[in-house]
Amino acid sequence: MTIVKKINPQSPLGRLIQEKRDLRNQCQESETRIKESWQYIQSHAGQLLGAGVASVLIPGRKNNYANGDGAGFMNIPWVYFIWRITRPVVYRWMGEAGWRILKSMFRKKR
Repeated sequence: MTIVKKINPQSPLGRLIQEKRDLRNQCQESETRIKESWQYIQSHAGQLLGAGVASVLIPGRKNNYANGDGAGFMNIPWVYFIWRITRPVVYRWMGEAGWRILKSMFRKKR
Protein backbone atom coordinates (compact mmCIF):
# COMPACT_ATOMS: atom_id res chain seq x y z
CA MET A 1 0.00 0.00 0.00
CA THR A 2 1.38 3.36 -1.02
CA ILE A 3 0.79 6.45 0.95
CA VAL A 4 -0.46 9.34 -1.18
CA LYS A 5 0.66 12.65 0.20
CA LYS A 6 -1.18 15.76 -0.86
CA ILE A 7 1.24 18.33 -2.21
CA ASN A 8 0.60 22.03 -2.22
CA PRO A 9 0.48 23.22 -5.87
CA GLN A 10 1.97 26.55 -4.80
CA SER A 11 5.13 24.97 -3.41
CA PRO A 12 8.19 24.49 -5.64
CA LEU A 13 7.70 20.70 -5.54
CA GLY A 14 4.02 21.07 -6.47
CA ARG A 15 4.86 23.35 -9.39
CA LEU A 16 7.51 20.88 -10.55
CA ILE A 17 5.06 17.97 -10.41
CA GLN A 18 2.45 19.99 -12.30
CA GLU A 19 5.01 20.98 -14.92
CA LYS A 20 5.98 17.32 -15.29
CA ARG A 21 2.32 16.37 -15.84
CA ASP A 22 1.92 19.13 -18.42
CA LEU A 23 5.04 17.98 -20.29
CA ARG A 24 3.82 14.38 -20.32
CA ASN A 25 0.47 15.52 -21.73
CA GLN A 26 2.22 17.59 -24.40
CA CYS A 27 4.42 14.62 -25.34
CA GLN A 28 1.38 12.35 -25.64
CA GLU A 29 -0.40 14.91 -27.83
CA SER A 30 2.72 15.28 -30.02
CA GLU A 31 3.02 11.50 -30.37
CA THR A 32 -0.64 11.29 -31.35
CA ARG A 33 -0.23 14.02 -34.00
CA ILE A 34 2.90 12.36 -35.39
CA LYS A 35 1.19 8.98 -35.50
CA GLU A 36 -1.83 10.44 -37.32
CA SER A 37 0.44 12.26 -39.79
CA TRP A 38 2.42 9.08 -40.46
CA GLN A 39 -0.77 7.09 -41.04
CA TYR A 40 -1.99 9.77 -43.46
CA ILE A 41 1.30 9.67 -45.37
CA GLN A 42 1.23 5.88 -45.55
CA SER A 43 -2.35 5.74 -46.78
CA HIS A 44 -1.92 8.57 -49.33
CA ALA A 45 1.66 7.92 -50.48
CA GLY A 46 0.70 7.29 -54.10
CA GLN A 47 -1.35 10.46 -54.37
CA LEU A 48 1.35 12.55 -52.69
CA LEU A 49 4.05 11.07 -54.92
CA GLY A 50 1.92 11.62 -58.03
CA ALA A 51 1.22 15.21 -57.08
CA GLY A 52 4.93 15.84 -56.42
CA VAL A 53 6.03 14.36 -59.72
CA ALA A 54 3.28 16.19 -61.60
CA SER A 55 4.27 19.51 -60.02
CA VAL A 56 7.86 18.99 -61.18
CA LEU A 57 6.94 17.88 -64.69
CA ILE A 58 4.13 20.39 -65.21
CA PRO A 59 5.06 23.56 -63.26
CA GLY A 60 2.01 25.59 -64.34
CA ARG A 61 -0.45 22.97 -63.07
CA LYS A 62 -2.73 24.09 -60.26
CA ASN A 63 -2.80 22.25 -56.97
CA ASN A 64 -6.15 20.49 -56.79
CA TYR A 65 -5.68 19.53 -53.16
CA ALA A 66 -6.26 23.11 -52.07
CA ASN A 67 -9.61 23.19 -53.88
CA GLY A 68 -10.63 19.81 -52.52
CA ASP A 69 -11.05 18.50 -56.07
CA GLY A 70 -9.03 15.34 -55.46
CA ALA A 71 -5.71 14.00 -56.58
CA GLY A 72 -5.28 15.81 -59.90
CA PHE A 73 -4.34 13.23 -62.49
CA MET A 74 -6.07 10.51 -60.50
CA ASN A 75 -9.40 12.03 -61.52
CA ILE A 76 -8.70 11.01 -65.13
CA PRO A 77 -9.99 7.42 -65.37
CA TRP A 78 -7.34 6.00 -67.70
CA VAL A 79 -4.45 7.49 -65.68
CA TYR A 80 -5.92 6.05 -62.51
CA PHE A 81 -6.32 2.66 -64.19
CA ILE A 82 -2.73 2.65 -65.48
CA TRP A 83 -1.43 3.69 -62.07
CA ARG A 84 -3.34 0.88 -60.38
CA ILE A 85 -1.77 -1.63 -62.79
CA THR A 86 1.80 -0.30 -62.76
CA ARG A 87 2.04 0.55 -59.07
CA PRO A 88 3.20 -2.94 -57.94
CA VAL A 89 5.82 -3.02 -60.70
CA VAL A 90 7.10 0.45 -59.78
CA TYR A 91 7.27 -0.43 -56.08
CA ARG A 92 9.07 -3.68 -56.88
CA TRP A 93 11.60 -1.84 -59.06
CA MET A 94 12.12 0.79 -56.38
CA GLY A 95 12.80 -2.00 -53.89
CA GLU A 96 15.33 -3.86 -56.04
CA ALA A 97 17.00 -1.86 -58.80
CA GLY A 98 16.39 1.50 -57.20
CA TRP A 99 18.07 0.35 -54.00
CA ARG A 100 21.08 -0.98 -55.92
CA ILE A 101 21.44 2.31 -57.77
CA LEU A 102 21.16 4.28 -54.55
CA LYS A 103 23.80 2.12 -52.83
CA SER A 104 26.17 2.39 -55.80
CA MET A 105 26.01 6.17 -55.59
CA PHE A 106 27.62 6.08 -52.15
CA ARG A 107 30.16 3.27 -52.67
CA LYS A 108 33.78 3.99 -53.36
CA LYS A 109 34.98 3.21 -56.86
CA ARG A 110 37.70 0.53 -56.92
